[in-house]
Amino acid sequence: MRWAMLLMMVCGCEQLGAGRTAEVEQFVAGAFETARPSGAVGTAVYGKGIWYRSTVFSGECLEEKHIGHREQSGRQRSGRKVGAGIRISPKYENQNDWTHSTEDGYCVYLGEDLSMDIQKVTRMGSEWLVDVTYSIREAGTWWPCVKGATGEQLRVTESPDGGFQLVGDDNFLDNGSCPQPLTAPARSRAGGKAPRAPAKRAPKTADAAAVFGALNDALSEHDHEAALEQIACYNLFEEKPFGACSGGELLDVGPVSSAPNPRDGTPWTMNVFQDLTPIGPVKQDRNNPSWHHVRVKAASGKYKARHVTLQWVDDAWRVVGVVQRKAEGLTRIEFVNDLDRKAKREIFDRRMDGEKIGADGHPIDPLAEETEE
Repeated sequence: MRWAMLLMMVCGCEQLGAGRTAEVEQFVAGAFETARPSGAVGTAVYGKGIWYRSTVFSGECLEEKHIGHREQSGRQRSGRKVGAGIRISPKYENQNDWTHSTEDGYCVYLGEDLSMDIQKVTRMGSEWLVDVTYSIREAGTWWPCVKGATGEQLRVTESPDGGFQLVGDDNFLDNGSCPQPLTAPARSRAGGKAPRAPAKRAPKTADAAAVFGALNDALSEHDHEAALEQIACYNLFEEKPFGACSGGELLDVGPVSSAPNPRDGTPWTMNVFQDLTPIGPVKQDRNNPSWHHVRVKAASGKYKARHVTLQWVDDAWRVVGVVQRKAEGLTRIEFVNDLDRKAKREIFDRRMDGEKIGADGHPIDPLAEETEE
């Protein structure tokens, strides 16, 4: 008996337990089909803020392919517990593949229709080690940097009822709490010509309150596709700015709420105002007949009044949102832009005309990324 136990511990020979190898393979294949149904597939990253923990991605690959950043060990605070995996952050150009916010992080789109091949099953003590590889029918931008695609080892142990169970909760490329299949709408940044046709009548504060409320409700439900329908978005980093916003630019934007959710980002009101009933007045833009500026906060002391802009698009009022500065972490759409002010409007118009300047009006250094302070 002692020799049998020693043999199992030292060499992990398949002779001891080999009779259940086929059962283990069948169990793993069934678990994979349950965890990874056909369709869009994603993986989880954990954390909020600037850096996000991942057990799936190769940091070196992300940097080599200019997909994202990895936190260098020298920049980590001593003694900080970051958990398993590495800490990464997406580049703006690729954050449109970040499609969902969860309570503990985000979901990253990897592609369509993941499949798995079992390469080897080895009995080791009380566990079976199952070596698997993955392939994907249609790879997304982030897929080439998935470490597990070239090989992942799953651990299986016997369950109390005599069946099997997986050890750990990050198997099959760590799905976390991401939906499966991963619905991945609103990933496109295809823009078009900005409308300028005026509405039949000027908006009232009630019109502004209605579209503010619709946007807030969509953000409360974390429905980014519905939220984008309430936004006249101008992404100043795209060749055709109007409408060139993805759901990724809303991941770090949240609703005004009396009970914030861990999934929520910074309120879309940018904490400038909390009451979604605008105080007005509403004034028409001097140059764009489809724009009207709604005062949402009165001037106080040396501070100027603050304004949110509405635009008439497809026979409805929309809230003008602008992607105008890249951030460390997730770049977001901004809504309190004060485009009624001459200086801000001139910068906006110059950028719309293709001038390579930042939100402050200064030239953008092509060798450095502009970041939000």
